[in-house]
Amino acid sequence: MYFDTHAHVNFNAFKEDGEEVLQRALKEGVLVVNVGSQYSTSQRAVEYAHKFEGVFAAVGIHPGHLKEGKIKYTDPEELEEKEIRTQGENLSGKNI
Repeated sequence: MYFDTHAHVNFNAFKEDGEEVLQRALKEGVLVVNVGSQYSTSQRAVEYAHKFEGVFAAVGIHPGHLKEGKIKYTDPEELEEKEIRTQGENLSGKNI
């Protein structure tokens, strides 16, 4: 069994075939952690974690998305679920 600890099947590049990609990985015995880099990709990671046993979510905000006006602050409690294995921090060290 393998464990992909940093996947981005939750990104737009996989919007059309992400579920198929995850199904193939799981069929081959690969567990997957989808890492979010902004609210929308973190949310999609959580959705996949709910849908597939063996798929987990890492919720976070990439520092590049912290520029003023680019994102709105969202309470991380909204995305906290048992499937989440990590949670990101911004450069100030505050959990987001």
